[in-house]
Amino acid sequence: EVLKVAMALLIWSHGVQVGHGVGLAVRTGATMSVIAPARESSVPSLVPREQLLSAVSLNRVAQFVLFLLTPAAAGVGSEVIGIGGIYFVSGLINVVVVFFTWKLPGMPPDKARAEASWWGDLVGGLSFVASHRIVLRLMILSLVPMVFAFPYQTLLPIFADRVLHIGVSGYGLLMGATGVGSVGGMIVL
Repeated sequence: EVLKVAMALLIWSHGVQVGHGVGLAVRTGATMSVIAPARESSVPSLVPREQLLSAVSLNRVAQFVLFLLTPAAAGVGSEVIGIGGIYFVSGLINVVVVFFTWKLPGMPPDKARAEASWWGDLVGGLSFVASHRIVLRLMILSLVPMVFAFPYQTLLPIFADRVLHIGVSGYGLLMGATGVGSVGGMIVL
């Protein structure tokens, strides 16, 4: 989230260049390819097994609601604090979320989990992926769209401003449309 704050500073100083946006977009996509599965896999460690279905459902609904509301808030907010301000607030909100997530109490770990370390888990996960070709291919397959498709959100403000000439409000509508499409697709599925 330091990069979002750095992007805000570049925008405010009028030093932002296309390469900065592309770099942030690629970093965002690569990060999301790791964060999204980690976020989903953390739910079982926060709730008892009998409440897992409700917790997973609530987590997905919250993500889709945020996907719908965030663009509208960014569109309105950017009229007041500018695009640089939106990047700064986004970075700050993510830092606050990480802090409160870190403070969440988890379910008591079983004995095997209590003895595990994050480094051991990381090494074990990487060696599992490396030793199973199908899992490696699936990981690469999931990484490609996250790096090359998901970052459109980072580049969309520039596209809305310089290509479509629809301004900040139009940008909010474009982002809201992706949220509506996501919810519509979820309902169809």
